Amino acid sequence: MVRDCSWNLKFLDLSNSLELTRVPDLPTVPNLEVVKLCIFGDEVPQRMRYKNQNGSSLSFKLDQPNLIGFSFCAVCDPKKFSGDDMGDITCEAQFIDKSGHSSEKFCFEWVTVKDVNLLCSEHVFLWNDWFLMVDGPAEVSFQFFINRGFFEPQYHEDRDYEAIIKCGVHPMFEEDEDDESYLKD
Repeated sequence: MVRDCSWNLKFLDLSNSLELTRVPDLPTVPNLEVVKLCIFGDEVPQRMRYKNQNGSSLSFKLDQPNLIGFSFCAVCDPKKFSGDDMGDITCEAQFIDKSGHSSEKFCFEWVTVKDVNLLCSEHVFLWNDWFLMVDGPAEVSFQFFINRGFFEPQYHEDRDYEAIIKCGVHPMFEEDEDDESYLKD
């Protein structure tokens, strides 16, 4: 259990916690813009609002405005990864506005995994990204993949969709300051 967390916590290393069954609730940390976590496992967390339990893509309609970001989850099976050692866990998003127009595609990357082949078992990659869309999109599509780097015969990249076996997305919305009904639960 993590107690008395410092407000300037930037990195939490739980790699030697073999018997870790649940990460305790961490305090809300102001000014911490992005959180990234990689853990052993093969399940999309229950708290993710939208999930695909068998694949690397999902789409949904947004039911409220003031979108400020997303939390992402990608479950990677290294046995299905075919490539050199390095890969970027990535989510590509396509936003569709109320009039049906598509935006350019946005990429949200976890981080470069320097040796995917050493993972040995399924891993869950969790991260978030913040932005402000007051007149948010009406619909969103997500495609998760590993952007693979190959070094021979010359360096090139391609996408591995098969290694992402499950995925999830949780939209985050700005709370209306006048509406305190969420505090009554």
